[in-house]
Amino acid sequence: MWRTALRHRVTFGLGLALAVSAMANAATLTDLHDFDFSNDGGSPWFTGQLAQGRDGSLYGTTPSGGSYDAGTAFKLTPAGTFTKLHDFDSTNDGKNPWGGLILGKDGNFYGTTAYGGVNNFGTVFKMTPAGAITILHTYTGLDGQATPAPPTQGRDGNLYGTTAYGGTDSLGSVYKLTPGGNYTTIFSFPRYTAQGNYPQGALPYAPLIQGTDGAFYGTTTAGGSGGAGTGTVFKVTTAGVVSTVYNFDIAHGRRPYSPVVQGTDGNLYGTTTEGGTAGRGVAFKLTLKGAITVLYNFDGTSTASRANGYTPYAGLVQGSDGNFYGTTYSGGIRNSGTLFRITPAGDFAIQASFNGTNGAHSQGTPLLHTNGRIYGLSQSGGTFSVGTVYSLDVGAPGFIAPIPNAAKAGTSVGLLGAVGGTTGVSFNGVNASFSGTGNTFRTTVVPAGAATGLIKVTTPTGTPQTLKAFQQLPTLTAFGPASGAVGSAVILTGSGLTQTTKVTFGGGKIASFVVNSAEQITATVPAGATTAKIAVTTKGGSVNSAMAFNVTP
Repeated sequence: MWRTALRHRVTFGLGLALAVSAMANAATLTDLHDFDFSNDGGSPWFTGQLAQGRDGSLYGTTPSGGSYDAGTAFKLTPAGTFTKLHDFDSTNDGKNPWGGLILGKDGNFYGTTAYGGVNNFGTVFKMTPAGAITILHTYTGLDGQATPAPPTQGRDGNLYGTTAYGGTDSLGSVYKLTPGGNYTTIFSFPRYTAQGNYPQGALPYAPLIQGTDGAFYGTTTAGGSGGAGTGTVFKVTTAGVVSTVYNFDIAHGRRPYSPVVQGTDGNLYGTTTEGGTAGRGVAFKLTLKGAITVLYNFDGTSTASRANGYTPYAGLVQGSDGNFYGTTYSGGIRNSGTLFRITPAGDFAIQASFNGTNGAHSQGTPLLHTNGRIYGLSQSGGTFSVGTVYSLDVGAPGFIAPIPNAAKAGTSVGLLGAVGGTTGVSFNGVNASFSGTGNTFRTTVVPAGAATGLIKVTTPTGTPQTLKAFQQLPTLTAFGPASGAVGSAVILTGSGLTQTTKVTFGGGKIASFVVNSAEQITATVPAGATTAKIAVTTKGGSVNSAMAFNVTP
């Protein structure tokens, strides 16, 4: 069903800057669509994630309402034209799709339902851009249940995600799901240790992100060793090995319901709903080694601090201007929440306030569209008081979003953005082939001689580029000779080797080397090396040889 969305435009300028503390550059908040519950669905909760499709439209879900009061899936153009794509019916395809959607490499969308399905423990599904649903997995309870987050597609093409409950001790799990529907629980959060705590956290509500190191990062709302069930940030490998990056301790935040995001500087950024100096939540920066910095303490104990908002359920998104943007559930000029900006250094400024008419109480992490605008969902407010889809224009530039953001030479990569009339694509200055038509999506192939760096697209109207460096993943296909003594030369062949920073032999011994080309390195067997696989590290990642190199006397 097509319908024209109701729009309410509110511009925040100098007048409101005098009333709301820390007001920065004027931003425009637009109510793009008001949900009506009975038909469209409504009341988007956390994690409530929107996805940008290949056509440039926004795709998402509502957890309730629709024809069966089990939630809906929808499409919304950036101009505000709304289409309901699917009514969830509880029994067949699940109920309450809290988490929203992600765009897959194949152009389809993937999501989860918290309940419903044949066992009433929820489902994982695939949805075409036209709204056709395929169930990939139905939960049994033992393998997870009440999944409030969509999966994340890894570099290997598999889906990785969390369940808030279920697993061995009913405290949540991490799963891997192949495109063919083969589901594996790779980690269950354990209940007790000898100290009677939940060592690696419990109840992971948020989706995972894949870091530049290839590992996944997530948050738990409870558990950890910080005391009082404060939650954690954790790291998990594709094999299911979990380590704690940080245990929240109340002073630095408590109970994160949202995901972390990796900034262009390599650090993780996020929010907590509680903790900090006033107990109303924080925005934080976290290194991958676990050093935390509180960038802002949300307050809400005074008129001025309430105007800035507090209790951020939503996570942060980094804009194309380099700043981070997020929302608060409470506070603002009508106590309906705010939209704020925070720099990597912690400079905080309100961008807009929800006022009920244009939305209220946003819980879902916003999406950065390739047009430079930020889009998100509010839980309530709007004409029917059951939520809205909003956009925030902060005057930031458009950009190119690659899918995926890391790949080996010869791999197909999708490019989202303003690509109409494309005449050229380059990876860190190396030209690449491309195909496709239309104004919002192209397909390219990672060229053999490329290196980690920005992707640029040449069009008649400009040269948009990626915000982050595209990671050229290295490969090692062979080495020769198969054995040799210390001091002898070994030729390594593969791809993506231009930016090699380290070569190691068995025993972790670092070798001297010369990069001959993107496909070849000549390394010298180092003193103390033992028989084992050879490892190569580049700016794009690390790779091991398939076979061991035999060190001879």
